[in-house]
Amino acid sequence: MFLHLGEDVVICKRDIIAILDMKSTLNSTISREFLETCEEEGFIDRAMNDKLRSFIIVGTVENKTVHRIKIYYSPISALTLLKRADFIK
Repeated sequence: MFLHLGEDVVICKRDIIAILDMKSTLNSTISREFLETCEEEGFIDRAMNDKLRSFIIVGTVENKTVHRIKIYYSPISALTLLKRADFIK
């Protein structure tokens, strides 16, 4: 199954590592440094132009090992994305 993150971005649900709330995550210094490092290394997809409410860490898995990590920003709240992905019933 797939999960729509907003605009024209769709990802495979089985590749999701984490769905995190932007506001609460940016309150942490370590999390802020993590996102800054990821942006410097080119792991972040900045296709979204709307107000960013969450970010999703995605890993492409082949043969039980993660090959590629990518972070997507989304204008949709983390709670809504979790519900859409059926992680919360």
